[in-house]
Amino acid sequence: MPTAHLEAYYINSMMRRTLQNRDLAMVLFKKLFLEFSDKIPQLENALTLSELTQAHTIIHKLHGSVSFCGFAEFQELAKNLEESLLRDDLQQAKQAFLLLKQKIVVFQSLQEKILQQLTQIV
Repeated sequence: MPTAHLEAYYINSMMRRTLQNRDLAMVLFKKLFLEFSDKIPQLENALTLSELTQAHTIIHKLHGSVSFCGFAEFQELAKNLEESLLRDDLQQAKQAFLLLKQKIVVFQSLQEKILQQLTQIV
């Protein structure tokens, strides 16, 4: 999907979730971008060190955040990772993490454009 479509998808999803409240959408986007920047390296480190309990705690919080925002593709990836950790399947968890991380990298690359376009919504 071209990034212009992705930006619109994320903005429209968040605006629906916030009942068209642009200011609230802006706050939620900023919190999500910050949370991803903070938690993804922590999650990666926990998986590298095979600290499954810590990894589960982190992904559980991220799963809740993306579920609240209504981003279905993130929800599914986070759910898969969380379920892998609950089964103590480190290999599957690492694979699920890589898929989630790829999606997050793309999302993070759109941060400036998403926030700028949100400011233009009346």
